[in-house]
Amino acid sequence: INRIMRAATQATVALGGAMGIISAQSLRMSADVERSIQMIEGLVGIFDPTQLQSFKDAIAEIAPATGQSAAELAKAMFFITSAGARGSTAIEILDSTARLGAAGLGDLSEIARGIVSAVNAYGESQLNAAQAADIFANTVRLGNLEATTLAPVLGHVIPIASQMGVSFDQVGGALAGMT
Repeated sequence: INRIMRAATQATVALGGAMGIISAQSLRMSADVERSIQMIEGLVGIFDPTQLQSFKDAIAEIAPATGQSAAELAKAMFFITSAGARGSTAIEILDSTARLGAAGLGDLSEIARGIVSAVNAYGESQLNAAQAADIFANTVRLGNLEATTLAPVLGHVIPIASQMGVSFDQVGGALAGMT
């Protein structure tokens, strides 16, 4: 009985320690998300509490569905909103970004940079977040480049390409072919 009691006590202590670690991780991640939301509010200038809450809710929903860190998603949302995306468009871009991140395309902020640049350059009426994400992923997949190198290039190329009437899929195809 003493051995069983000691084993049960050790198991309880170990479980309590594990729960403490999980709790600390959760609090830190929650603080990181809050910090990014505060940056969206303070630096981007989105003050609408309803919109900020919708961003938090989207992050909380997308994180477990894609296996991405809520803190990384919140950082990506900061980048997305600082590039000008708002409301449901920003959430769609975040969702597409998270799905590409889950597929192994790389850093969420870099993926977000590429997608939001494309949506901004072509306008949501011509290119939505899901379409931009598909083209972005295919460009990386078919080309000899990574998302981290593609996103900055797109930021320079697609504003000019969109003004010249060159579609985003044509830009992606050309970049994939050249690499």
